[in-house]
Amino acid sequence: MDNLFIVIPAYNEEKNILQVLEEWYPVIRRHPGGGSSRLLVVDDGSTDGTAGIVNEYILRHRMVTYLYKRHGGRGSALQAGYRYALDHGAEYIFQTNSDRQTKAADMEPFWKSRKAFSAIQGYRKKLPGIMPVEEMERQVIRKAFGVDLPDADVPFRLMHWRELRENMLLLKPDEPLTNLLLSVIYAKRGQSVLYLPITVRPVKRNSSRIINKELLTRTGKEALLSFTDINEEMDRNISVLQLKLEQFRWGKRTGISVSDRIQNGEEKRQEEENRFLTSGIAGQRMLRKIRLKKQFKRWSSGTARTYGEKPQKTGFFHRRRKSSGKAAVTKPHGEQPQVWIRRK
Repeated sequence: MDNLFIVIPAYNEEKNILQVLEEWYPVIRRHPGGGSSRLLVVDDGSTDGTAGIVNEYILRHRMVTYLYKRHGGRGSALQAGYRYALDHGAEYIFQTNSDRQTKAADMEPFWKSRKAFSAIQGYRKKLPGIMPVEEMERQVIRKAFGVDLPDADVPFRLMHWRELRENMLLLKPDEPLTNLLLSVIYAKRGQSVLYLPITVRPVKRNSSRIINKELLTRTGKEALLSFTDINEEMDRNISVLQLKLEQFRWGKRTGISVSDRIQNGEEKRQEEENRFLTSGIAGQRMLRKIRLKKQFKRWSSGTARTYGEKPQKTGFFHRRRKSSGKAAVTKPHGEQPQVWIRRK
């Protein structure tokens, strides 16, 4: 049975947090996951009574978990919640906000479609007076990242643990735009994402963000420049991640690790080089020199002694013996070897 972690970041939400818990706890009860599902509240350093309300609620509801962290913004709170869920065996991670903007009734279609997609994201239906910011955000993302997303920063998404864990590697720990960049990464990596419409409750917003067109234009230009730099770095990181994942999966499928694969490639290259060298007389001479150098290196590393010291004599001779009754012992590289003669 698939378990579910619902991640809810909260900061100074003592007016809304109890209603949010009452609305979302029945969702966890419907999908218990054998008792391992959790409703996770990530407190981003609240200074009001949020912590007390949540802890009192936990005493009566065992499937609620409270996680406190120092204040770092919504993005860092989301990453803390995602990492906690992944570390505690979450198979599916759902995220929503604590401002009661979204409705728990919209979650069931997401859960029914979870098997066929890497992630399922909602997109907010247009409401009068609140869409200029979201529309500007969509245009900036299209120009900067080259992907068209209906609602990149929507706080209503269901994600499978494997793809989320991989994509989290491409985010900075203190990234403030965690959800937005995750949406971009899913699209740029070509992972399957389903977008479903959701209904939202009107929330109080700063009217200057909506009406002041000059502010929106300036903010959009600044975001475009910033996102362009992020896009270049993201493309490089995605290429590296894809290569590492391919190497890991190749090793897992064949039973050969990445290091063994590299070693096998080096041995194959050495064989081809030897085959080329032995193709002619000059090649054979060069190959003979290489072999002599390797032999000398192995021999000198095992028989070299400190200058001025005599070798210990164990048995007939300490080092190599010759039929003439002489034994040659080497000194460090660059010095003439001493000859020890056995007295009869």
